[in-house]
Amino acid sequence: MAEKVTMVIDCDPGIDDAVAIMMALGQPNINLIGVTCVTGNVEVDKVTINALRVLEKFNKLDIPVFRGASQYIVTDPKEAKHVHGTDGLGDIPNPGPMPSRDLVQSEHAVQALIRMANEKPGQITLVAIGPLTNLALAIRLDPTFTSKLKELVIMGGNIEAGGTGFWTAEFNFGTDPEAAHIVLTDTQCPTLVVPLETCISHSIDFQWFYDLASSKSPRGQFMYAITKAHVKNSKECYKRPAFMVADACAMLAAVCRSSVQESTHTVCKVELVGKYTRGQMVTNKVNTPWIPDLEGAEREVVTKLNMDTMYKLLNDAVA
Repeated sequence: MAEKVTMVIDCDPGIDDAVAIMMALGQPNINLIGVTCVTGNVEVDKVTINALRVLEKFNKLDIPVFRGASQYIVTDPKEAKHVHGTDGLGDIPNPGPMPSRDLVQSEHAVQALIRMANEKPGQITLVAIGPLTNLALAIRLDPTFTSKLKELVIMGGNIEAGGTGFWTAEFNFGTDPEAAHIVLTDTQCPTLVVPLETCISHSIDFQWFYDLASSKSPRGQFMYAITKAHVKNSKECYKRPAFMVADACAMLAAVCRSSVQESTHTVCKVELVGKYTRGQMVTNKVNTPWIPDLEGAEREVVTKLNMDTMYKLLNDAVA
């Protein structure tokens, strides 16, 4: 029996966010008690509706969804509609009726994060798979916020200066570097970081996604519909050998800790000044152990995951 996990997901759905949420909902050991939303892949109002669309596929609209930050701490909004579509979920043709906005909780996501941590001290695994704006604001409002979490799992940052939408920064950190800096500097609970390069090296076989087309499962059809265009672009336009579903890698680590096969504890810093490197994550023990020590708390940076478990979770998500 897998360990029970009380989970909150902070996200910006987004295709890969949707897949990650489906992975969590497909596991009986996951007690998802809330979804907090932040502007990112698309604007926060669309992100919030997209979270509800995913929950609806699992008949889980009783899980509260909270609208969060609509702007980054310093930088202007930067979205990824060219990847995720104008609706954030691959521009599904004829998507059907949208969930009512009345289902969105009136409480702000930042306040909800603080409240849930206070209500369940030491119990919550917080999975952050979007820009870290909500978390940073929660830390600034209540510096003890993260000390009440069981753990924090982040999809973000990089270890080889790879970029997505930025020269040398991963999207979630590059869109709001100040938020990433605050979270990596001030978080007071065990923290797992799944960086961009790890997500790339743990991409999903294209054929697996193509096989979803023949699935009679409504959830399988939904996953295929939201990923279809992106899978096609990844293979034909970007010439990638497999399909990167970044947020799924972080969710894999959060749902099944034994899936983490290799990791390094290291201080992680975020570049805030560089003209070309702003948002880049810098470490002192991953890839460059010869550089001088960095001051600060160490975070666990994941470099290898069990892909057999990944495929199991993905199959469970559409079953």
